[in-house]
Amino acid sequence: MSNTDMFFKEFKKGVLLELNTGFPAKVIWLSDDQSTASVQPLFLRKLKSGVKSKQTPIYRIPVAKHCRIDIEIDSLVICLAMQRSIDNMNGVKLIDPDSTRLFDDNDSVVIGVIE
Repeated sequence: MSNTDMFFKEFKKGVLLELNTGFPAKVIWLSDDQSTASVQPLFLRKLKSGVKSKQTPIYRIPVAKHCRIDIEIDSLVICLAMQRSIDNMNGVKLIDPDSTRLFDDNDSVVIGVIE
């Protein structure tokens, strides 16, 4: 493999590792009405040195309505990182994309409860 091929392979891998999509997490905090949760992502990060570490918890993310009956502290949940910032989300109104955040884990939503 040429140096150029190796560079682009590593570059692509680095970009994909920073792209947040769906991920399993543990609920570490839950609002009284179960509409908001803080979660600890369960995928570990691996540094170039080989050292593994936990990801930072994600605080106060929305919980989908259909999950609120089953969710509790220590639940295993599936979260989905939104394509853009959801800071300006208000009901079903269109969202102004005034933020440059894309696929950020702070814009996640709990979409399922596994156990």
